[in-house]
Amino acid sequence: MQELLIFYCSQLKLETSSITGESEPVEYQIEAVEESVTIFESHNVAFDGSLCVDGEGVGVVIRTGTSTIIGQIADMTTGQPVNKSRIEVQLVRFVVFLIFAATALGLIVFIIGGFVHRWVNVISLLCTAFLVCGIGMVPTGMQIFK
Repeated sequence: MQELLIFYCSQLKLETSSITGESEPVEYQIEAVEESVTIFESHNVAFDGSLCVDGEGVGVVIRTGTSTIIGQIADMTTGQPVNKSRIEVQLVRFVVFLIFAATALGLIVFIIGGFVHRWVNVISLLCTAFLVCGIGMVPTGMQIFK
């Protein structure tokens, strides 16, 4: 991306519809414009991407990259933070719910198993309770075989 200050032109007409929205080619000049005129309305600064349809001109590059007006517009559109979609937010909430539900269910199964087995081999009870809940919480699809 570049902006050029035109310092010589002879009947120069540029087609800038992709940048400024002008439907007809615009005639450019070398005369300076007032400070109140925007860069899009000044006809002595050409943008990269303009197509010369008539005449000739010579200019010097005055801005490049994100320093140009088009570069600043592009930077504003690409510099936005990425927002999560609704489904991503809902999936995170569901996963957090499943984690708490699995933990609570594992504790309940562990306590019931402890009373049933009179708290013998507690490590085995703990591992079995949480493994059963962990495996039970993993979603699996139902497959029908013909």
